[in-house]
Amino acid sequence: MFCGKLLNDLPRWIVIALWLGANIGIFVEAYLRFETSIDYFYTRRILGPALAWARGSAAALNLNCMLILLPVCRNFISFLRSSFRRYGKFKYFPIIFCITRSLSLEQLDEACQQLVMVVTL
Repeated sequence: MFCGKLLNDLPRWIVIALWLGANIGIFVEAYLRFETSIDYFYTRRILGPALAWARGSAAALNLNCMLILLPVCRNFISFLRSSFRRYGKFKYFPIIFCITRSLSLEQLDEACQQLVMVVTL
């Protein structure tokens, strides 16, 4: 009986372990980056260890917000795709939307230029 319950719940525990490991990994990476980097020396002198704790927590919070928004964005993309189909074919919209959501502003201009070249071919 216990073995059957363990096998049924195993995927759930694997997902929880991966989520917890990702949170711990991101927190530790951000904490060490802000605690040891020479770029933040003076900020560290002013704020003390609070800088590294705050930035590590913020990095973990960003991961959790991204995980919460993934299903919402999928539904939003489906809604926009269906609304654009009414007005004509715009099959590149999901590609453009995903690129703009995933890239930083510096990379956005280069990605848009590449996308324009692909669409015009």
